[in-house]
Amino acid sequence: MAFGWTLALCLAAAASPAPPADTVRYVVLFQDKVSGHQTVVRRSDGLTRVDFAYKDNGRGPELTEEFTLAPDGTYRTYRVRGTSTYGAPVDESFEIAARRARWKSTSDSGSRAAAGT
Repeated sequence: MAFGWTLALCLAAAASPAPPADTVRYVVLFQDKVSGHQTVVRRSDGLTRVDFAYKDNGRGPELTEEFTLAPDGTYRTYRVRGTSTYGAPVDESFEIAARRARWKSTSDSGSRAAAGT
């Protein structure tokens, strides 16, 4: 019977809505016209998501970033996807896990032992 209640509680926790978020929205104005935006969402579980887009003459970046910070304020994880100012793909990531730093971009990838901050 205890297993049944434990399973029910685990399933209820998994089905719970996402933690509340703190959201800040910015609008980019150029010559009195909306040219872009940035939305920053900070969730209570530590994930921060940034959506940014800016266009001038039809060109500009469109990026979505997600990151978490370590207790010392350095990046624990970082991911950015989207397009650069002139349309090139952007897909980069970084993480520190098990005392190892790993990174990947459209032109490079690697890993290294992480010591300290």
